Amino acid sequence: MMPAAAANPDPFRPQPVYDLASLFLLPNLEETLTRIGRELTGIHDETPRVVHYVSDLRRWLITQAALSFYFDRLTGADPGGLTVSRLLKLEPLKRYASRNTISAHFLQMRRFHIFTVEAPGDLRTRPLIPGDDALRLIRAWLDEHLAALDSLDGGSRLAVSQAHPALLHHAQPRIARALLDDESWSDPPESVAIFTLSGMGSNLLHDLVGRVSFPHEGGRCCPIGPLRPRNLVARYGVSRSQVIRLLARAQHVGDLGWSEPPYGGDAWISKRLADAYLRWQAVKLATISRAFVEAQALL
Repeated sequence: MMPAAAANPDPFRPQPVYDLASLFLLPNLEETLTRIGRELTGIHDETPRVVHYVSDLRRWLITQAALSFYFDRLTGADPGGLTVSRLLKLEPLKRYASRNTISAHFLQMRRFHIFTVEAPGDLRTRPLIPGDDALRLIRAWLDEHLAALDSLDGGSRLAVSQAHPALLHHAQPRIARALLDDESWSDPPESVAIFTLSGMGSNLLHDLVGRVSFPHEGGRCCPIGPLRPRNLVARYGVSRSQVIRLLARAQHVGDLGWSEPPYGGDAWISKRLADAYLRWQAVKLATISRAFVEAQALL
């Protein structure tokens, strides 16, 4: 549950900007990063149809890039707005998604009204706008991360966001562009990529690391309790074969296992996976800390 925001916040109160080194000096960072993951998994449980389409990191990048065009138009930073044609020309996105992937993703998003057509015209050039679900989810996503930063340093970012909804419009494009350009986020290490390049993998990765008790006391394995494929199938609405293939890939590289193979007893994830996940999430949180300060200056 997101903590309540302070009343009548000062929108110009200075807030710290973190890099990875300074972020990892903060107490309780591990617990905070895994709590974010649990909250994001909870968002999936509330709106599984929408979140399913951005669990794959490539589709997440496409969607965030698309939203940045929309919000830039709202703030006047770029009046061109969101079109599939403009998105296909975005150079940083081409490193991670082909033209066919981008186009197919938007066909799915339009099919389920996550994005809708603003006006008639040519399919590739007509403006698109996010639907109510997409706007609600991106605001919840940002506020979860602002609340996490506040919990680390006693800041008032969440209160500012709730008192000044336009903060999202300025912050999201900065976050999207920075993470798209930062290969440590958009091209994560193998342990993380095994999950994030799967249709349900990011949700499962949040789920797995969220079961670890931090601070973890040494050793190469982090116990996570029972982990049964049938429960993952029920929770994430995917086929058993998809779940088994994903678990098998993580097992193959030594990042996941069970005390009674194949799936009996308690499961564990490797310290390598836990550490890679924490660093990957910290990159995002540091980026959001900077974007908040830049957006705050524009309120």
